[in-house]
Amino acid sequence: MHVLKNILIIICTGLYCNSLLGSEFLHLNLTPPTSKVTKFESSHRAKPVKQYWLQESTDPKSITAWLHQANGKIKKLQLHFDASGGKIIFKSKWADKATHGPNRIFVVSEILWQEKQIIRTAQWLNLNHSCAWGHPFKFTPERLQLSPDSQAPLEIMPIGFWDSNLHDQLDSAHRVTLQILHFGNPAAQATLLVTTGNGWQKRFTADKQGKVTLHLIRDHYPASWYDFQHHHPQRVWFEASYSPQEKGPGYTASLPYRYTPTPYDYKSLTWGLWVFIIASIMTIGAIIIFRYQRKIRVNPKL
Repeated sequence: MHVLKNILIIICTGLYCNSLLGSEFLHLNLTPPTSKVTKFESSHRAKPVKQYWLQESTDPKSITAWLHQANGKIKKLQLHFDASGGKIIFKSKWADKATHGPNRIFVVSEILWQEKQIIRTAQWLNLNHSCAWGHPFKFTPERLQLSPDSQAPLEIMPIGFWDSNLHDQLDSAHRVTLQILHFGNPAAQATLLVTTGNGWQKRFTADKQGKVTLHLIRDHYPASWYDFQHHHPQRVWFEASYSPQEKGPGYTASLPYRYTPTPYDYKSLTWGLWVFIIASIMTIGAIIIFRYQRKIRVNPKL
C-alpha cells in the first residue's frame, strides 16, 4: 500500500509538471514547483547546504549538472528525484576560498518541443559570501568578474551585478548588462526575454558580442507609502533563446535573480521633505522680518 501511494504521488507530480510547467525553458528555484512561496538567497549570509529545485519535468537520463566554482574549477553535481521533483543538494564549507564568490550552477537537459530538439540550460548564480569571512578578493578582478563556461550550450552571463565586497547592487535604476554565450562564444542576435515577478515582460535582441543592456523597472508598488520597503526583494527572470542553424537544434537558457527598488524612490521623498522644511523656515523668517520692519516704519521709537 505504501509503495502504491508513492507511485501515485510521482505520477501525479509528473502529470502536473507536464501540464502546467512544460516549457522550452528549464528553470531552477529555491522552492519546489508546486510551492507558491517566493524565497530569495542572501549574499550576506552563506548557508552551508545549498538546495535548488527544477521547475519543469524532464528525463533524468538526459540531465547533466555541474558547479562552476568561484575559483574557476568545475565540480559535477548529482540530481535527486522524489515526489517534489528534481533537486540539487550540495554542501559548502565555511569560508572555503574555492567557493568564496560567485558560483554558477548549470543543469542541461534535452527536450523535443514542437517537433524541434531543444537543449535547455537552467542556471543559478550563488554569491557565496559572509562578511564574517572578510573581503580577501576585493581587489581580485578575476574572482569578482565571471568568465565564460565553455561547456554550457547557452549561458546568460551577468556583468556588474555585485560590488567589490560581493554584495548585490542590482536595483530598479541599475543599467543591466548581460552577455549571452554559446559554448563560451558570443551568441549574436540571440533573444533575451526579461520577466519580473509581477509579470512585466520585454524582449531584447543581443548585439554582435551577444550583449544586451537594459534598465529594470520597479516591481514593488505597495498600497501605501507607509508600506514601502526600500530593501524589498523583487524577482526577475532572464530567458535566452538561440538558433545558430535553421535546421539544427535550438538552445535556451534561464537565469533568475533578485533586485530591489532604487534608493531614489525613497531618497527623493526625504529630499522633498527637507526642501519643504527649509522653504517653510525661510518663508516664516521673511514674514517676521517684513512685519518687524513695517512696525519700525510706523513707529520709529520701537
